[in-house]
Amino acid sequence: MATFIFDTTQNADLYYAIRRSMDDPVFFLEQDSGKQFVFLNKIEYGAFTEQNSVPSLTAIELEPFIDRAKGIEGDDPLRLKVALIILKEYGLEEQAITVPASFPVQMADYLRKNSIALKPDSSLFPGRACKKDGEINALRKSLTNTADAFAFVEGMLQEASIRNSELMLAGEVLTSERVKREVAKFLFDRDMVSDSGIIVASGAQTAMPHHGGAGALLANEPIIVDIFPRDQHTGYYGDMTRTYIRGEPSERVRVMYQAVHEAHQVAFGMLASGVPAREVHKAAAAVFERHGFITDEDSGFIHATGHGLGVAVHEAPAVSASSEDTLEAGNVITIEPGLYYSESGGVRIEDVALITDDGYVTLCDDQVDEWVI
Repeated sequence: MATFIFDTTQNADLYYAIRRSMDDPVFFLEQDSGKQFVFLNKIEYGAFTEQNSVPSLTAIELEPFIDRAKGIEGDDPLRLKVALIILKEYGLEEQAITVPASFPVQMADYLRKNSIALKPDSSLFPGRACKKDGEINALRKSLTNTADAFAFVEGMLQEASIRNSELMLAGEVLTSERVKREVAKFLFDRDMVSDSGIIVASGAQTAMPHHGGAGALLANEPIIVDIFPRDQHTGYYGDMTRTYIRGEPSERVRVMYQAVHEAHQVAFGMLASGVPAREVHKAAAAVFERHGFITDEDSGFIHATGHGLGVAVHEAPAVSASSEDTLEAGNVITIEPGLYYSESGGVRIEDVALITDDGYVTLCDDQVDEWVI
């Protein structure tokens, strides 16, 4: 079945197909034969064809299709008419066409009105889940740079002093904003961008897994750092999380950390091709239950154990209680168990594994060592 996309490369499937960032929406078509076409205006066409790295992909100038679309009667937007012309040009008006679930509703309505059958699909390229050698190398590079960023953060925390309940660095309060800004600069110098943000949260903020962090970093309280940058050249992400204490942790947080660290290790020990992903999650959750940590909708272990990593931060396979995925050789997944309680804060540790036939390999040499600084 042919596949048709109209979107920017914020759509990870489109980026995966053409391997170039495009800020404006473009048309993409994949035929049943596997031949792929991207339709570009003159502004984009020359540079794209010169740098195209996808052998199966051909760039096509868009202007002839625009000229023909202008001859279609009616007040419908030109882009809708262009879509119809492209599909007719490639003989696709007689068959169902797969489109992303995010396909524009207005365009879908217009094409259906003109007898084009569309089938929305949330996973256009399921092959994304099993990485090839070049993708694995790209992920390894991104993760190495991410690990280096953590070493940079650890250096800042080690250099910081404690004044009352706050951390100080070079005579100023050390804030989440300052650490995120410095990390972003560090990564940018390595051609990495944090376009999805950086988490540097402390104290009560750490009880909320996706709290980005704000204000002064607190002494003797958990500090969760989650860095997930994208390589500007390859488009592949890194993703790692560490929890630190500058000072002395409470006994409650110390026990939480030990449980998270054990769940992290147990989950990794489950990894191999053929293992149902939900069983990995269940194994991590069982560790927390054994240590007496209770989960409800607001606290405890309240998120998935992990997720696929590639040209999106979150992609298949899912490692969660409800996952229907089975791990396969070539999957690259995160393992990130965590515990979150409003009265004590949160703890999370995250690393990345490449699934192999008989187990896994890590894509970065960084290890969870000392967390109390």
